[in-house]
Amino acid sequence: MQTYWLRKLKSKKNDVYFTRLGKDFVVIKIYQNKEGCSTEYKNLNILQKHNINAPKVIGKQKNILIQEFIEGKTLGDLIRTEAAAWIEDLAEWFAMLHRIKRDNLSFLKGDCNLQNFIVNNDGIYGIDFEVDCWGDPNYDLGKLFFFIMDCESRHSTSEKTRLIKTFLKTYKNFSNITLNHEKIQKFLQKEKEEAMKRRAGRHSLRS
Repeated sequence: MQTYWLRKLKSKKNDVYFTRLGKDFVVIKIYQNKEGCSTEYKNLNILQKHNINAPKVIGKQKNILIQEFIEGKTLGDLIRTEAAAWIEDLAEWFAMLHRIKRDNLSFLKGDCNLQNFIVNNDGIYGIDFEVDCWGDPNYDLGKLFFFIMDCESRHSTSEKTRLIKTFLKTYKNFSNITLNHEKIQKFLQKEKEEAMKRRAGRHSLRS
């Protein structure tokens, strides 16, 4: 089977390529370590078992994982320029994700950067699951709401706040999980502090 290399994709951790494998377009991730590869392989199979929108695994070898290519736009791109018609779909996606349980802990997205969600005609897809993340759903929502409030966007602060309220209403309708708004705010603040440290570090490197 002939493979055609097309282009390298942006990634902070790994070498990631968009390519054609036979008649299909796929993403090939070459990880810096086997542990990250094994974790994402395991997580994607769990998500597929529970019918969560995420890339399907096509193949794995050592520190290389071949995944289904998900075509569409990232939420990070959409929120900058378009109305957030996707917010209810995103809430439903998280509600389904958090219903996956292990020892009373929920399966978490972990890295809730809006660039890690793709929208197409089939709905919302989550990508990048190389961290083993089980825990409190409030953690995910705090991180997600930070990224919504922090991003450059056509939406004003008050509009972003309304988006979060819509998210919470929809999430509650699809989930039997009781949220703790104080915890959500705590995790949001923690993500904000970590983001400030990262930015300060990048600034000092440029100075």
